[in-house]
Amino acid sequence: MELLVPGSGKTAEDRQRQGRGGHQSHLHRLGRFQCSIQLNSHSSEYAAAMSPVAQATNILQAEANVQMGWLLPTINLLTAKIDRVKLRLKYCRPLVDALQVGIKNWFGHMAEDPELITAAILLPKFQTSWTTDDATIRMGVDYIKQHMEAPSLQLGDATSSSDEEDFFSALQAPQAQDRSKELDGYLAISADHMDSLKTFPAVCKLSVKLNMPLPASAACERLFSIAGLQPKKSETAFTQF
Repeated sequence: MELLVPGSGKTAEDRQRQGRGGHQSHLHRLGRFQCSIQLNSHSSEYAAAMSPVAQATNILQAEANVQMGWLLPTINLLTAKIDRVKLRLKYCRPLVDALQVGIKNWFGHMAEDPELITAAILLPKFQTSWTTDDATIRMGVDYIKQHMEAPSLQLGDATSSSDEEDFFSALQAPQAQDRSKELDGYLAISADHMDSLKTFPAVCKLSVKLNMPLPASAACERLFSIAGLQPKKSETAFTQF
């Protein structure tokens, strides 16, 4: 004989079964809520981790300011930003670890390339502010001093003197001192636009030599995408332009 719960019309077993069902339903809703919170946290962490990567990619694939000197400052700042982001991550640490390993494998050796270092220093936007490593800056400055071209030697009047000391006087130290002063003057300016290089002819000439455009096809890829030719760009004929 089953006992009825007063005022409910249900047996004690029915009430117990209903209670278990309600408890399970509550746990199910709670589990979905916790899963939603974790998913949102994961999404926000992913966005925080990948945002610096997306920004760096856009900079290096831009159609303006694409000189080689942008490479090391961009990679250097990207590494620093990823290191800061990693400190507050819980779910996406493995992703950041993989990013750090990939950046080191692909770009680590470039941080010791004197030409790339010099290219960055010879852009007024960066100069020596893009790194705190004194050895890196010293390597770049030494490279500049060694490769700055001396002004053309002016031929004097051959009849003015036959003294060998006078003949070789144009090769003496003052020219090297002038080039060093020009480099110091360039490093002291605060302007960050390229026109400021015109004041320093030898520095400007070396900057133009080293800061060639980055070899990226991003601009061409965007052109094909805008034109709707992405799926068949290998079959593109001149008549489609």
